[in-house]
Formats: sequence, structure tokens, C-alpha cells
Amino acid sequence: MSRSILPAGLDRADAILGGMPVVFFGTSGVGTLAFDAWVVAVCSAALLCCLLVADGLFVHPPSDG
Repeated sequence: MSRSILPAGLDRADAILGGMPVVFFGTSGVGTLAFDAWVVAVCSAALLCCLLVADGLFVHPPSDG
């Protein structure tokens, strides 16, 4: 039996798509405050979003049904 922490009606792809802006803006905000460098913060946020995309496409690829 597979237990999911997602609400009913949501799947992994929905969580990834919804989480990407949260991760991007959260990481860029924290990075800007921590490093005081906008470029470093945005690059690290983009890298984390790329990891989410890679997980959604290659590690857990979408399937029909």
C-alpha cells in the first residue's frame, strides 16, 4: 500500500509544478539576504528548480493513467 502526503486529486507532477515558484522565490530571497549578491541567489534558485524538473522528468517520469 502506497501512502502519499499529497491531498486527494493531486499527483507528483502537480506538486512539482506548484513547488517550483515557491522554491525559486524562497531560495532567491534567502540567498539574497545571506549572500547579498543577486546573481548568486538567482543561480542557486535556478539550480534547485532544475533539480525539481529533472526529478519530474527522469527520476519519476509522467505516466498515462
